[in-house]
Order: sequence, then structure tokens, then C-alpha cells
Amino acid sequence: MSGRTGRYPAKEQYEQGSAGQGRHHRRGQVAHRTSSTAVVTEYRGLTVAQISTLRRQLRTLGADYKVFKNTLVRRAIAGTDVESLAEFLVGPTAIAFVDGDVSAVAKALRDFARETPKLIVKAASSTANRSP
Repeated sequence: MSGRTGRYPAKEQYEQGSAGQGRHHRRGQVAHRTSSTAVVTEYRGLTVAQISTLRRQLRTLGADYKVFKNTLVRRAIAGTDVESLAEFLVGPTAIAFVDGDVSAVAKALRDFARETPKLIVKAASSTANRSP
């Protein structure tokens, strides 16, 4: 064991994979999404309770609502067919990754935005009909 006394494991532990679900390990999840559609939103001004409510609603429809650092998302989508979403990665951004019914998720986001005008739907991109 190293002589570190901080909250985070040593760099070597991240590289060896012994850190479990450490902060650096989770960053790779952006690039490994298998969703057919991603919806970019701005959540500035929403409370934690409101975001949790939205996450629960979207989860029942087959979508994950995640907050990532914009810089990491830009890096993850660089050179992909969804790279055009990079221009919308400004401010506090959350992404709904849709594995279920896209129209149901879109309607849920629209309805939530009507009830809570602080949620702004910025853009969406679908890879369902694109050939590899």
C-alpha cells in the first residue's frame, strides 16, 4: 500500500483498475454509450429534487439523464457522427441517452420543460438510421 492519505487512490490504482468506480473510471462512460439518441439539455436553475424527478421519469421510459463535463463530451464525440452536438455543450449541460421510445422521452422532456421553464432542450442527435 502506498503512503497516500488523501481521499483519492494513487494514480497507479486507477491504471490497474483497482480503484473500482473511481472518478477517472467513470469518465470513459461517455464514449461507450450505445444509445440510439442523445438529447442535450441545459439544467441551469433546477433544484436537485427537480433533476431527480426528471431522471426517474426518463428512466421509466428507457432513458438515462446524465451530467458530464462539456470538455469530456467534446473529446468523446470528436470524429464521430454526433460531433455536431459539440456546439450545444455550453453551460450546465445534461444529456438524456435514449434506449427506449424516443418520442415518449421527447414528450416527457417537453412536458417537464413546460412545467419547469428553467429546463432548456438544446439539441438531439440520432444514430438509429445511420449506416456504419
